[in-house]
Amino acid sequence: RDFKLDEGRNTPNTFNLQYEGGIFVGLYDTATVSSQAEPYPQGTSVVFPLEDANKRIIHLRGTVISVPIPSNTSQLPSSDAERSPYVIRLVDGSTHRVSPLLMDDCVAPSRASSSPSPICFPSWMRDSQKVMYLKDGTYLKGVMEFDLDNDVWRFSQHRRNGTESWGVNLPNFSQDFQSFIDDGRLLPGWHNKGRFQPSPPQLLGSAGHVSAVGLSSPLPPGSLNKALKLTGSDFAIWRNSYREEFDGLHNNDCFEIISEETYQNIVRSTGKRAIPSMCVFTVNSQGRPHRAKSRIVVLGNKDPTEWTKADCFAPVVSLPIVRMLTALAVQHKRTLKQGDCKLAFVQATLPPEEVTVVKPPIGCPLSGPGTYWRLKKSLYGLKRAPRHWYKLISQILTSPEVGLKQCKNDPCVYYGSPIPGQPPIYLAIYVDDLVYFSPSDDVEKYFEQALAQKIKVDFMGDAEFFLGLKFDWIREDGHVDCRISQEAYAHTIVAELGLSQANISPLMTPFRSGFPIDTIPVVDMS
Repeated sequence: RDFKLDEGRNTPNTFNLQYEGGIFVGLYDTATVSSQAEPYPQGTSVVFPLEDANKRIIHLRGTVISVPIPSNTSQLPSSDAERSPYVIRLVDGSTHRVSPLLMDDCVAPSRASSSPSPICFPSWMRDSQKVMYLKDGTYLKGVMEFDLDNDVWRFSQHRRNGTESWGVNLPNFSQDFQSFIDDGRLLPGWHNKGRFQPSPPQLLGSAGHVSAVGLSSPLPPGSLNKALKLTGSDFAIWRNSYREEFDGLHNNDCFEIISEETYQNIVRSTGKRAIPSMCVFTVNSQGRPHRAKSRIVVLGNKDPTEWTKADCFAPVVSLPIVRMLTALAVQHKRTLKQGDCKLAFVQATLPPEEVTVVKPPIGCPLSGPGTYWRLKKSLYGLKRAPRHWYKLISQILTSPEVGLKQCKNDPCVYYGSPIPGQPPIYLAIYVDDLVYFSPSDDVEKYFEQALAQKIKVDFMGDAEFFLGLKFDWIREDGHVDCRISQEAYAHTIVAELGLSQANISPLMTPFRSGFPIDTIPVVDMS
């Protein structure tokens, strides 16, 4: 007896098998065939007309359970008339064979649209496809269903006898299915629950930062391309983190997006090619909340312009100067205050003659294909970014609104009396971090307000950590003392030597007990 292989038949249902895997059966043809996709694959919803006992036409819902297969093993049919029929199963359990020429009349209205849809539906968006739905912080295993009566997609869980145990409608799912994937509410396929951590209701933490609490892996992706290939809440978090960085630069008027034609005109006039860029992802677990950070960085080593050291040099304050300011503050019974300038390297405006074009990070979804960024302001990674920032902060500090002067002996120390008749204020700057003090509270407040009007600064109160130094301020009976230590630096050395878990005892010494160190004889090496 001859048998014909039906590749559309669902093997588990046919043999009443219960398992999570799948047996996939397919036909292979050695002839050259069309690559056109099957228009009505297995699981397609249909509405089939039938006559009832009273000769009335009723329409029953059903699904396609088998697609046409070639009648010849070496050749596909040349027309729909020569193709074998589709097999559909209705809700009453009956099966029917339908000619491919009549399938357009049977397909559910949601699929038989006369105008082509601009939305590309994924392969899992079909009836009876396995998915996982996030409910009350737990992923539930179920299947996708399309409710023909209400024209809405639905997630459904079924018992062994086929009845529904729980389900939920997914409104506007045909248009918003990607958002269900992005925020982790829906995961295609069935997976081990331990691999997933449901994301919190809100991805944004305090101050508009993207929270990293919902990440399933603490390791950040190595590139933007890898970040956009993630699934579930990880994809949404890193995508929002990149959007935060991109929008911050764009709103700061850091660059303008130009076309390929404009870029080629710049190349012909200046001879300078675009500098590639990348996005660096990090997880900041030191503060609260945990933050998923993105930083768009220019690959400065690919800069076609050869800058000299003088073109890129930017001075920074030295440790002896910081200790001197600390001693001066203690002498006046004051404490050093600390500030942090936000987005320092993207604040300075580039000079007109410094034309710089940057190629967006590979896979950037926000600037569009075939586009470039013409920089208006400096950007992280540029060789001259520190120089531009130093010039900008120097102009701000010495402006009439702030009222400071640059020290002749150290270009990173500033002083002045912004309020006539009041004590002066002293300030030292290291790139975007600054420490300052004044014997007068009014002068310090005036300086903070004047500087905040010029640039975004986070004033953090008494200095606690600066250039690897830890400041402990002690106030007693109107006196101020300061203890400076390098605890963080010491912990770094201990960690590098692998002694973080070693037993710590204040009684341990490298010498034998009771041996005076100062009695070691001095050897004359001459």
